[in-house]
Amino acid sequence: MSSASRVICIAEDRPFCETSLRLLLLSLRRHCGDQRVELFYPPADAAFRSWLEQFPGINLNLTAVPGAWGWNVKPQALLALFDRGYDDVLWIDSDVLITGDFRNLFQHLPDATMVVTEEALYGYHQDPDGLRARLWGFRVGRCLPFTANTAVMRATTAHADLFRRWVSLLESPEYRDAQRADWNKRPPHMYGDQDVLTALLASEEFAEVPIRFLRRGKEIIQFFGPYGYTVRERLQNVFYGMPPFIHSQVTKPWLKRSKPKASGRRQSFDALYLQLSPYTISSREYRRELPSAEWLNASSVWARVLRVFGFFYPPLTGLPLAVISDLFAVAKSKLGRDERTRKENISLAAESSRVAATSVASS
Repeated sequence: MSSASRVICIAEDRPFCETSLRLLLLSLRRHCGDQRVELFYPPADAAFRSWLEQFPGINLNLTAVPGAWGWNVKPQALLALFDRGYDDVLWIDSDVLITGDFRNLFQHLPDATMVVTEEALYGYHQDPDGLRARLWGFRVGRCLPFTANTAVMRATTAHADLFRRWVSLLESPEYRDAQRADWNKRPPHMYGDQDVLTALLASEEFAEVPIRFLRRGKEIIQFFGPYGYTVRERLQNVFYGMPPFIHSQVTKPWLKRSKPKASGRRQSFDALYLQLSPYTISSREYRRELPSAEWLNASSVWARVLRVFGFFYPPLTGLPLAVISDLFAVAKSKLGRDERTRKENISLAAESSRVAATSVASS
């Protein structure tokens, strides 16, 4: 496809995420030049619009993405851009920072190939035996090696039918009801919009869609707290360089941090780790271009010491804490907790399937 038909899509409707939005745009320009971007940001005020004038390739949309609600915006946004005549769209989450030119990753891909990222290393990293597809009642056409994270996602008009199906499931009463529950009470296939996409990609209906995964640690850092950037990934980045994407998941470092309780060791550990995150360290080079940059400062002695001894280099600054986290993860695995969680999820899948079958039979 011609470069004129390609576009980057960014959508955000939360004013408190404007800091990360600015960082994404600044880092995108620094590493990839003036890319064509369709930015959906309805809360944009006069100050932001004035600041945006330095980016000639960005088209600001002040209206919300049609049909989007909450976090469920990606398929709607990409379908809207397909309708505008774009053939090839790269979605990037607003909490992603660009650290290198990524264009070679997408340059020669066939139109039929969809790109998603490997999920962060936590409880929902895998999709055992097509779990999410089975919970939706789909026939499993393939088992994905990882849950499809959509922080960075490439799609073309060849995937329009998949995206329309995705939207239909996000609009279903079952999914909407699940989204009203707390995170830890939602079933795995309705945890969020990307779990629905994972189910579809594993189903027989869309099993022929070629998928290219951006690999965790090698092509994207999925920073998900203590387990988000392992020792192995850090050493890989030391020897082979940083990946072009850093995704700051869960806790956002630019938001005001409350001081952890003295007795909360885990809270203190997490707060320190956040100050040493690759997103925070890499964002420091843009501090003069941000309206507020206090959050980039180290707020504890240990954070200052580890930053200095890590030479302010993202793979090294948090390395001592990553060693502790990895050792804890190994111990946790040896206790069999991960295996029990997997079995519980499979049991849940079987039970949900039986309930669904009973409901269909009785209707």
